[in-house]
Amino acid sequence: MKIFKPYDFFAQDLLEILDNLPVGVVLYQEKIVYANPISLILLSCSPRDVFNRYTWELFPKPYQEFIRNNVERRIKGNLVSPKVYPLEVTTSRKEKKWIRIEATTVKYRDEHLGLATIIDITKERKLEERLTELANIDDLTKIYNRRKFFKELSKEIDRAKRYNRPLSLIMADIDDFKLVNDTYGHLIGDCVLKDLAQLFKDMIRASDCVARYGGEEFVIITPETDLAGAVKLGEKLRQVVEGFSFCSGIHITISLGVTQFEKEDTTDLLIRKVDNAMYEAKRQGKNQVVAYGV
Repeated sequence: MKIFKPYDFFAQDLLEILDNLPVGVVLYQEKIVYANPISLILLSCSPRDVFNRYTWELFPKPYQEFIRNNVERRIKGNLVSPKVYPLEVTTSRKEKKWIRIEATTVKYRDEHLGLATIIDITKERKLEERLTELANIDDLTKIYNRRKFFKELSKEIDRAKRYNRPLSLIMADIDDFKLVNDTYGHLIGDCVLKDLAQLFKDMIRASDCVARYGGEEFVIITPETDLAGAVKLGEKLRQVVEGFSFCSGIHITISLGVTQFEKEDTTDLLIRKVDNAMYEAKRQGKNQVVAYGV
């Protein structure tokens, strides 16, 4: 193996090395000075595109103003520290990809240049999204799980307090669900849970949040909704469920509790109130909606 000494490499040798690196490398001022082949692939650009356009124009429009400001600061020598930017880009094949750009400033012949490395992080990003999904989504019903529900409820309580806005909570429980499992088996029971979750998703607003609280219990957070509005929604859900044919022929009913957030309510107190209302609906004969304190 040959041992290289300082200054063994000349400009052409270094360019050949940069051209064959497995990561994107870009040197830039207002326009690109150098871009290796892998950077062109990651940015979905041809050589003509790269060298005839301003640096920031190579990126999706939502990022251009931000990148332009950073480019201008770098070439003036006002931004010298490394910065890392994860960006979502669309390839020439209309595929969504995530790249990570790490930019820094280098000085060459008394001029400041930006130096950026570009790495494809799509696989890592998809893995992160999958792990987030596993942490927040109920595996059976594909709606939010209990953990995510408490996060969303805490967020909505904070918002209701800050802006003095109404917030209500609905809890629904399938009546006699054990009988469904005992009669038809647990696979059919699972099918009922999945159908019910999808029915709830289809019937609530985009701003609402439905989650599986546990077993056959579901909760629905309804921001900007007072008690009367939540009771109305609960009754609509009850009626639709009563008339719906689950898993090709099974009929069920649900009991629902409803409560409205009050300023003194904690998360635990709000849950206790809606839980008590739901069990009162059970006590009164099931297949009905009961509002807490009414």
